[in-house]
Amino acid sequence: MVFPGGDLLPLKGRMYNSTAHTEVKEALYPGTTTTLVCKAWLLSSREYLFQVVALNHQNVDSFTSLIISSLSTIPPHVKRLQLVPEHIDRRWLRRLVPFLEVLTSVTILRLENVDWVNLPPTSRANLLSNFRLTLTCLHLRDIVFETFGQVVDIICEFPLLRSVDLERVHWGDCKSVVVKRLPPLVTKLRLQACPLRKFHSWLMSQRPIPIIDHLDVGPIDESDILTVARYLVFLGHKLRTLKVSFKCGENGQRCPDNVVFDANTSQTPTSLDSKDNSSSILNAEFRKRVGGGTCSSVSRLTGLRSIHIKDFVQASSGATHRGVRTLVCQVVRFTRSRYGSHAWKSCRARRAHH
Repeated sequence: MVFPGGDLLPLKGRMYNSTAHTEVKEALYPGTTTTLVCKAWLLSSREYLFQVVALNHQNVDSFTSLIISSLSTIPPHVKRLQLVPEHIDRRWLRRLVPFLEVLTSVTILRLENVDWVNLPPTSRANLLSNFRLTLTCLHLRDIVFETFGQVVDIICEFPLLRSVDLERVHWGDCKSVVVKRLPPLVTKLRLQACPLRKFHSWLMSQRPIPIIDHLDVGPIDESDILTVARYLVFLGHKLRTLKVSFKCGENGQRCPDNVVFDANTSQTPTSLDSKDNSSSILNAEFRKRVGGGTCSSVSRLTGLRSIHIKDFVQASSGATHRGVRTLVCQVVRFTRSRYGSHAWKSCRARRAHH
């Protein structure tokens, strides 16, 4: 058997069965039976076995019993921590927080399906402070907050954060004033099934406005178009990767004839003369809010290297989804003209015909 040093060592007399190792592997990965064959591998194996730890109702007690000891060698090697209970339990995260204090090397944190509303303020503060100086990637899934300010508080707690990922995250009060800024190192932002207008309005209200290199947003509703487009135009040539998806109902996406949404706030839509053409209304409002027409605005995205368009509905009726179709077609046309047919092969535009 060859060890990292290159020396051949006899296996006889060096067999090592770590009961603790077997227990935690069975807890974290049910159905597997593994043991260490050499005691010398114990420390080096920690980096690979416990780099990613996902805790739920089934394995949380087993894992905490292994890391609570001051002699435990596991905590320094946990880099990616996933707190993913099977169902919402107001006591689950509160009981777990004290044990997480020993995990001082976590760089990626995923919170999913946790009851944040009923988590005591002290538990919230302790949880976030545990990872404040190490966390670079934050993922929030299926969580309901009381206010948008609570979401911002979590994001802004980590000064070294580089990536923010929110999926099916919602909040109640949208009128609260948020003064905190996005951490300066954040370059990747993913917003899926979240209130897009509120989040983008928060970004645009900051001075200076945060620069994002990689943006993934969706599904975009008609009411989100102006707000998202305004931020895209601001990013301009600094944007490298763009992924967008569109919200499709049973009747596709329709641009109302008498409604234009305010791109600067999350206020209610403003009614316009219903006699005007809906496409002209949206284009005029786009020019007013963004500072130019769709053609000239999209032409500013000169730094794009990758674009992915999903669930874009192109109906046979010319009245359906004019605003979104105009924006998408200009992006496609510009990318083709700038990078040519060869580079265009890496640009994926998925269109579903309604």
